[in-house]
Amino acid sequence: MGGNDREEWCMSGFREAVEYCGFSDLGYRGLPFTWDNRREGSHNIKVRLDRALGNESWLDIFGKSTVTHVQTVESDHCAVFVHVVPTGMPHGGGKVFRYENMWQRHHRYDETVAGAWNSGCTNLGEVNANLE
Repeated sequence: MGGNDREEWCMSGFREAVEYCGFSDLGYRGLPFTWDNRREGSHNIKVRLDRALGNESWLDIFGKSTVTHVQTVESDHCAVFVHVVPTGMPHGGGKVFRYENMWQRHHRYDETVAGAWNSGCTNLGEVNANLE
């Protein structure tokens, strides 16, 4: 198998895996390329090799995330910086739990906390149930 044949075979397999997994390109901000061969003049080649991918489920949760190509001095590749921003919970989940210090002043605080945790926790499901 020649060099170009092998590269095409690898890319074909990669494209097939991306399609099978339902991935889509997340796009980018910044430079339009992620690789530069650093040659002069007409011998210079710049292409977008590196990409950030996500599937529909990931996009449902993190759809406001951004991808930025960041030029580096040390490498011929740009860094691909993914700023992950949650957009909500899948399947209409509730609000994110946030503890408030003022709850400690409630007259039944100690009793409520002790009651929730006295059953113990042997797995993450029980931790989740106790937090609720």
